[in-house]
Amino acid sequence: MSEDAIPNLIPVLPELFLLCTILATLMLGTFQREEQNETRRSVSQTVSLLSIGSLTLTLLLLFMLSSSRVTIFADMFITDEYAVYLKSLILVGAISSIVLSQTFFERHNTARFEYPIFIAFASLGMMLMVSANDLIALYIGIEMQSLSLYVIAAFHRDDTRSSEAGLKYFVLGAVASGLLLYGCSLIYGFSATNRLPLCKGITG
Repeated sequence: MSEDAIPNLIPVLPELFLLCTILATLMLGTFQREEQNETRRSVSQTVSLLSIGSLTLTLLLLFMLSSSRVTIFADMFITDEYAVYLKSLILVGAISSIVLSQTFFERHNTARFEYPIFIAFASLGMMLMVSANDLIALYIGIEMQSLSLYVIAAFHRDDTRSSEAGLKYFVLGAVASGLLLYGCSLIYGFSATNRLPLCKGITG
């Protein structure tokens, strides 16, 4: 490993931290899950608080590590002031979504610990999309976001409308994903590169 490998991870530290906390809360919720309503509600609230805390800490890391324009991973990942601004909006929106959803779950007695985890994972995908400087990185970010939102759309398994919404969203998302990959292949065929700044050369 080169000496520059560890310092180069600093710009992506907020994303790495959020990923680790997502995995940790997922394992916590899985091992603590019970069928009783009271226990399930307690686990859901605990995971929600941990998710809000991890998203807040990720937001603080963004501002603490914000600096001038930096590219890493062979220019596939870029971070600058504009990326920090958009990521902060994403994180604030995710925190607000988790907070506002608690009343809904309590009213309908459908509290599940997976919801805040999927929100955090979708936020991670959005953050990768913001910093994507390559078509492959952009596609990975889109898929990370979409996979989480597919599940959220069909979150109420006992509701036929929710299941229908999730299925329709999945089908449309699969079609859109295929079209996106086809478009990326055309761009690569014309420009011989996946880098977004270099792809503009095909337009003259």
